[in-house]
Amino acid sequence: YYDEYPDKPTSDGPGSPVNDVGDTGLALLAFLGHGNTMSEGKYKQDVVRGINWLKSNQLDSGLFGDEVGNPTLYNHSIATMAMGEAYYFGKSPILLIPLKKAIGTITRARNEYTVWRYSLTPNGDNDTSITGWMVFALETAKDCGLDIDSAVFRDSEDWFDTMTDALGRCGYNMEARAGSRPSRPRAYLERFPPDKSEALTAVSLLCRIFMTDTSKVRSWKDHPKYEVMKKHADLLVDCLPIWDEEGGSCDFYYWYYGTFAMNQWGGEHWRAWRKSIEKALLQNQRLEDPEDNFYGSWDPVGPW
Repeated sequence: YYDEYPDKPTSDGPGSPVNDVGDTGLALLAFLGHGNTMSEGKYKQDVVRGINWLKSNQLDSGLFGDEVGNPTLYNHSIATMAMGEAYYFGKSPILLIPLKKAIGTITRARNEYTVWRYSLTPNGDNDTSITGWMVFALETAKDCGLDIDSAVFRDSEDWFDTMTDALGRCGYNMEARAGSRPSRPRAYLERFPPDKSEALTAVSLLCRIFMTDTSKVRSWKDHPKYEVMKKHADLLVDCLPIWDEEGGSCDFYYWYYGTFAMNQWGGEHWRAWRKSIEKALLQNQRLEDPEDNFYGSWDPVGPW
């Protein structure tokens, strides 16, 4: 990455190269979601460069990037999802092998009869956040025609059930308990209180939506998990996005999942969420000067 305008104030924020794989995956998902593929769209060359970079940074084991501690499987799952979407839209055979290898890494990392956390080898530790990205990556691969064991999705559903309390709030891990609020770096606990976020509830709702067999479920009321999904959606509406740095309500991770989930859920829930997320984001995008190094971005405000 480089600043386009060297004579203007430089972009700030410390960043970290251990996140390059995940950030590249997120950027690719944004381009692909905007209708760009490796062969079509205004930004097709950016998609090509991003996909080629991921391919060049895939290890023989199938892992995208190096093992870098806790971010490792976040990076890998997001990159796998991006590789899967690129393959889905273009069906390029040169992407099929890296996609299959990446799915193999995810499959091997899963704890038997449960889900995932940070370790590349099963160790019995699980959490909702990592599992969300794994479900998305595997569902994307399934949509691409890869054979994914249905037990993966059944066990993931069981995990979300286990971590959801009577109110419909999904928790983080067994240590934090069912219905626990989202995790926070210790330094940000007071500045961005966990009780101002329903990030993990949004993860659970979106995963349940992704894992739905739409050939059998014509409306959400027909879903066997409708009651808990409705509770999830209600909790999100009770915690709408508000850009308030001093009040500690900014949480882009929550807003990403919540926007995706509520858009899929639809109805009054989506209309309320859409109104709030548009106000929060559109009024805070950096648009002061089209020829500076911040234009089009958002400041990194929030616990992550």
